Amino acid sequence: MRGALRYEWMRLRTLRSTWWLTGLSLLIAGLLGLSALGLKGTLTVVNYGDILTGGGGGAVFLDSLLLSMIGVFAIGHEYRYGTIPPTLSALPRRSTVLAAKVLVVTGYVFVVALIGLVLRYAVAVVILGHRLLDLGLFPSPMARVWIGSIVYTVIFALVGFALAGLFRNVPAAIVTVIVMPLLVENILRGLLGLHVFHSIRGFAKGLPFSSGAEIFRYQPVDNGNSGAGFQAVPSPVDGLLVFLAFLTIVLGLSWVLFEKRDA
Repeated sequence: MRGALRYEWMRLRTLRSTWWLTGLSLLIAGLLGLSALGLKGTLTVVNYGDILTGGGGGAVFLDSLLLSMIGVFAIGHEYRYGTIPPTLSALPRRSTVLAAKVLVVTGYVFVVALIGLVLRYAVAVVILGHRLLDLGLFPSPMARVWIGSIVYTVIFALVGFALAGLFRNVPAAIVTVIVMPLLVENILRGLLGLHVFHSIRGFAKGLPFSSGAEIFRYQPVDNGNSGAGFQAVPSPVDGLLVFLAFLTIVLGLSWVLFEKRDA
């Protein structure tokens, strides 16, 4: 396993895409911290949450989308450039190869996601000073928001990794990881908000990306003006379990096929 981890870490850090995606993620994190410039007067926990997540989670989702490409490329590039046969020749135990990739992607994305959050918070502190510091670092429920934002990003990246292994195709994995949360889930939630689907609108709680976002939610999803389908959201813990279950399914399928298919 040590050899596999060293190999995967060397492969990850020698890809230019890794550094481009990392740099872009951190640059966006710093720029989004500038949203604090628009805050006047006394700050609230909701203001703090808006700074940390980009208001409604937009910053977390954007970071997750960018860093999920690291997961996609971790295995997708092996198939795209035909390096998987020599990789398996050097490391013939396929489960070890895949486990090393999962561990390296998890560790790297965790660190980058944490640095991005700290950077966003630091920029806001420079702008707001004591007004933000007086709230404390983890006023309720901000500890969960910090942890949830990082966990969501890591799971998102691993879903991208699993999809790339499942499809053995980089473009297909990228399209899926973009279209599914941005388009497919929103369409399904909108349909489930219609009266004709009243009896099954609870299925909206099983949509993985939107349910997973509940782990860093710090205020209600809507004010009652949107469709009922958008009100069918799980608790933060249930949302985490739904997202983890989805990851387990796609990663499990990818793992089984990686063991059985030809390189």
